[in-house]
Amino acid sequence: MIRRRVRTMLAPGLAVLAVALVGATLLPARPALAHAVVVRSSPAAESRLEQAPATIDLWFSEPLEAEFSTFEVLDTTGRALPVDGIAVDPDDPYHLSGLPRRLSPGIYTVAYRSLSQHDGHEWTGTFAFTVLNSDGSVPAGTAYAADIERGSTAALVTARWLTFLGFSILVGGGLLVLLDRSWRGGTYDLMARDAAVLYRRISVAMLPLLAGGLVLALLDQSTALAASPIEVLRGTRFGVWWLARAAEVGLIALILGVAWVRGRRSGEPGQRWLGFVLPLLAGEGMATITALSHAAAAPGRAWAILFDLVHFVTAGVWVGGLLAVALLLLRWAPRGRAHADAVVRRWLAPFSSVAAYSIFILTFTGVLRSFGELPTATAIVSTNYGRWLLIKLAVIAVALGIALLNRRALEAKAAAEAKALQLGRLVAVEAGVAVLVILTVAILGQIPTPRGLASPVAAATVGTVTDYNAIRSAGDLTAHLQVSPARLGPNQLRVHVYRSDGSDTGEITRVRLTLSASAFDGGQQVEAQAQGNGVFVAREGLFSLAKSWEVRVEVQRTGFDDVVATYSVPISEAPEARTAARPFSSPAPQLTLNALVAFTLVFFGFGILVRQGRRRGSSMRAAGALTLGAGLLLWVSGETHSGTDTAFPINPIAADAASVARGKALYEEHCASCHGLTGRGDGPVAETLNPRPAALDVHVPLHPDGQSFIFISKGFPGTAMSAFESRLSEEQRWDLVNYLRALTTPQPQ
Repeated sequence: MIRRRVRTMLAPGLAVLAVALVGATLLPARPALAHAVVVRSSPAAESRLEQAPATIDLWFSEPLEAEFSTFEVLDTTGRALPVDGIAVDPDDPYHLSGLPRRLSPGIYTVAYRSLSQHDGHEWTGTFAFTVLNSDGSVPAGTAYAADIERGSTAALVTARWLTFLGFSILVGGGLLVLLDRSWRGGTYDLMARDAAVLYRRISVAMLPLLAGGLVLALLDQSTALAASPIEVLRGTRFGVWWLARAAEVGLIALILGVAWVRGRRSGEPGQRWLGFVLPLLAGEGMATITALSHAAAAPGRAWAILFDLVHFVTAGVWVGGLLAVALLLLRWAPRGRAHADAVVRRWLAPFSSVAAYSIFILTFTGVLRSFGELPTATAIVSTNYGRWLLIKLAVIAVALGIALLNRRALEAKAAAEAKALQLGRLVAVEAGVAVLVILTVAILGQIPTPRGLASPVAAATVGTVTDYNAIRSAGDLTAHLQVSPARLGPNQLRVHVYRSDGSDTGEITRVRLTLSASAFDGGQQVEAQAQGNGVFVAREGLFSLAKSWEVRVEVQRTGFDDVVATYSVPISEAPEARTAARPFSSPAPQLTLNALVAFTLVFFGFGILVRQGRRRGSSMRAAGALTLGAGLLLWVSGETHSGTDTAFPINPIAADAASVARGKALYEEHCASCHGLTGRGDGPVAETLNPRPAALDVHVPLHPDGQSFIFISKGFPGTAMSAFESRLSEEQRWDLVNYLRALTTPQPQ
C-alpha cells in the first residue's frame, strides 16, 4: 500500500522528466552558449604583423575561471604549436595570456575557450592573424577552420526547465494552504485537509524533476569543459551554486519524508506547515539559479540578480498556483455544486487577485531586466535573444488571454457543476501555457544577450596593451621577459626560458631578477618562482618615478654556466583607464537615473489606476493619478539617455565627396563580400557566416560616427567582424565611416 502511494505521487514528475530527457536527446547538439566573449586581443583579429608576437593576450567581457579557460595556437594544418605559461592574470581575471615559441612567417589561428565566473557558461571561438614574410608579402595558405564546439544547449535548457518548473510549482502550490482562511481559525474541514494533502503530493511529484535538472546540468557542464563532475564541483563557481541547489533539493526531500512519517503516526496527512516551509526553500533554490543567470554578469548585477529573483519567484506563484488550483477544482467540481462553489470561493477567487498582482510584478521586473540586456530597441528583432524574448511575450499573451476568459467566467459566478468543470479545464490550460513560458525562460537563459556587445567604449578601454615584451639571446638560451602592466605600482614579471631550436634547456635551478632605476644606486633582487615549461614568475612593485627600469635576468642551471639577459623597461606613470561595472550601478546603463525613476513611477501609477478601475472617491485612485503624473513630469523634465555618445571619438574628416569616394573604394575591397554592395548583409560569403553579417542600413543610422569608428577599428566580438586598426590608417577608417553614413542615409525624393 505504501509503495503504491509513493509510486502514485512520483509518477507525474517521473513522466515529465522522461519526456524532457527524450526531448534533450532528440534535439540537435549545439555548443553551450556563453557570455565571457573576447572584447580585444593582441595580436588583433585578422592583423598582419611584420614580426612574430612575443605573447598572445586576450581580454574578455567577464572574469574567467582560471582552471577552465585556455587557448591554442594552430598553424594552417591545424597542428597545435607550443605555447607556454598560459594563465589568467591574477590581477585581472578578464585577461588570459600565453607565451608562444618564436613563430615563423605564416597564418595562425587562435582557438580559445573561456568559462565565466559570473554566469558559469562556456564560450568558444577563434580568430586568425598573420606573420608576414621578411619582404612584407603574405605567406601562402589559409587560416585553419577550427571546430571547437563543445557541450549541448538542449541538455542545459532541459535542465533549467525542469529546475524552474519544480521550484515554481513548490512556490505556487503553497497557495492551497495560504489562501484558505479556515486554517487560521483552526476549524479546517475536509476540503482544507484535502488541499494540504494535494500540495504534499504535488511536492513529492516535483522531486524527480528537480533531481533530473541537477544531474543534467552537471553532466552538461562536465561535457562542455571536458572535465569530471568532481573537477567541475571543486573548481568552478558553477559547482558552488550547484551544490547549494542540491542541498536545497535534499532538504526539501528530507522535510517531505519527515512530514510523511509524522502524518502516518498522527493520522493527519494534510500538514499545513508544508505550505509555509517548502515555498521558502524553493525560493532559496531559485536564488541559486539567478546567481548563475545573465543577471550575474549584467550592469548593476546586484540589482539585476534581485530583479531576476523576484521575477522567478513571482512566476512560480503564478504557474504553480494555477496548476494547484486547477487540480483542486477538477478534483472537487464533479462532487456537486456546493463543492464547486466552495473551491471557487475559497481558492480560485483569492488566487485571481494574487495572479493579477503577479502579472503586474512580472511585467515590471521583466521590463527592467530587458533594459539591462537589450542595449537598443532594434536588438529585440535583430538578435536571437530579442527574438526569443518576443516568443516568450507571445506565449504570455496567450496565457493572459485564457486568464481573461477565466476571469469573466469567475465574475459571472457560474456555479453549476458543468460550468465549474469547464472553468477548471480552462485554468488547467492556462497552467499548461504558463509551463511553456517557463520553457522560454530556460531557453533565454542559454542565449548570449546583446548586452555583452553594447559597450564599445568599455571594450576599447579594457586591455589596452601597455605590457612590456622583449626577447634576448643569452648564451645558448633565449629569454622572453614580460612585465605587466608595465606601469607604476605592482607588476608581474614573467620570464620564459627556452632554446630556439626546441631542445632541452637543462635543469634550471634558479632565475633571479635584479631591478634598478636611475633614481637610485644599486637595485632590488627577487627570486622568480617556477611555473613549469620554462616559465618563471615574480611579483614586484615598481614605485620609482623613473621613466624606465633596468631588469637583469640571471638563469642558473646544473652543469652549465650562468647566463644573463638585460632589458630596459619603459614604465607608464599613470594607470590606464578601465570601465568596471559596480554591483549597485544602474541596471539599465543606457538610461539615466532620472529615466529609471520616471519609468517606475509611471508604471506603478498606471497599475494602481487600472487596479482601482472605475471606483469613485478612492484615495488609492488619487494616489495612482498623482504617481503617474509625477513620473510623466520627471520623464519630460530631465535627460533620459545616459549620454554615453559624448564618450565616442569625434569625426575629424569632413564627409565631402572625396572622403565618401575613398570610403566607397575601401568598403568594396574589405566589406562588400560580407555586407553586400548595398549594406544589407547579403554579400557572397554571408551564407557561410554564423551569425550572419549585420544589415548596415538598419544599424548604422542608430549609432554615432564615433561608435561606428570603434566597431571598424576594434571589430565586433562574437562575429566575423574583425579589427581594421592594424590594416587601415585612422584617416581611412574615418573615410569608411563617412561612406557608410552616406550609404545608409535615405536620400530626399
